[in-house]
Amino acid sequence: MKHDGLAHLHPAAREQAQLGNEDRVKGLLRDRWIDYPRATEALQVLQRLFETPPRDRMPCLLLHGDSNIGKTKITAKFRRTHPNEFDERRGVERCPVVSVQMPPTPDQHRFYSALLFELGAPHNAAAGLATLERLARDILRRMSPQMLIVDEVHHLLAGTYREQRASLDLLKFLAPFRQS
Repeated sequence: MKHDGLAHLHPAAREQAQLGNEDRVKGLLRDRWIDYPRATEALQVLQRLFETPPRDRMPCLLLHGDSNIGKTKITAKFRRTHPNEFDERRGVERCPVVSVQMPPTPDQHRFYSALLFELGAPHNAAAGLATLERLARDILRRMSPQMLIVDEVHHLLAGTYREQRASLDLLKFLAPFRQS
């Protein structure tokens, strides 16, 4: 379907306007990035943290705000700017930014299982906690990420004080994987 009089539209929008109804609707429903000052600021802070030289205790950042305001979109955009690369010399995929979602309850076993899934690591989800932890740490060491993003960290609040403490310690335990 050809539409005349679309010269006022941006060329990309012109192309979309000339698609059929179904394709135009699909285009409107897809994810898209809409920049705004606070998002730009968050991306800049993430980049500064990403570029921080290795040290004993790497700095952390907590993005917080109401639900559905774009925190996950910000981290997803940041993740896309740092894609995985295959290291031919070492024969491993290098993953500069690892992103994982905190399970709905602060359960270390489920966290390690989710982390291994995100890393694309085959594992036995029924394995013991120590096995999953050792496997996750070994794979993280090989992939040498510069940043670990944990989304939905507020799920920690669903647990008891002891579970929350254990989950926070787990995150601190994973922090030293930054290699020079």
